[in-house]
Amino acid sequence: MIAANRVNLWTAGVLAGLATATWFIAAARLGPMAKVELSVPLYAATWLTMLVGMMFPAVAPVVVTFAGVARARHEATPTIVPAFVAGYVAIWTATGLIPLTLYLSTRGVVAGMSASPLGPIAIGIVLFGAGVYSGTFGA
Repeated sequence: MIAANRVNLWTAGVLAGLATATWFIAAARLGPMAKVELSVPLYAATWLTMLVGMMFPAVAPVVVTFAGVARARHEATPTIVPAFVAGYVAIWTATGLIPLTLYLSTRGVVAGMSASPLGPIAIGIVLFGAGVYSGTFGA
């Protein structure tokens, strides 16, 4: 039981450390917000910060349950909970590469849209559609 609690504290500490480090990296890289060029390391740092800050509180009960089930099945090892959390973070980090790829491949299109007279309307329609979608299907 004590070893499992140490592993959980260790995992939480590592996640908190990663979140803190990525906030400092993002703050150092952003400086003044004007003309910020989004790079892969900056995107990864902000994505990881979002992941830890927003999704870790939701997955914490799952991690605790997973550790309890592993203990009950006598399958608990000192690395099983950190491996579970690392897999969770790795999957969501890989998922974050999808919007990054989309952003990097369409950056010129969006810049061209915003420069045209109808660009703001088109962008507004896309954002409105995303809001309607998230309010109906995503909720």
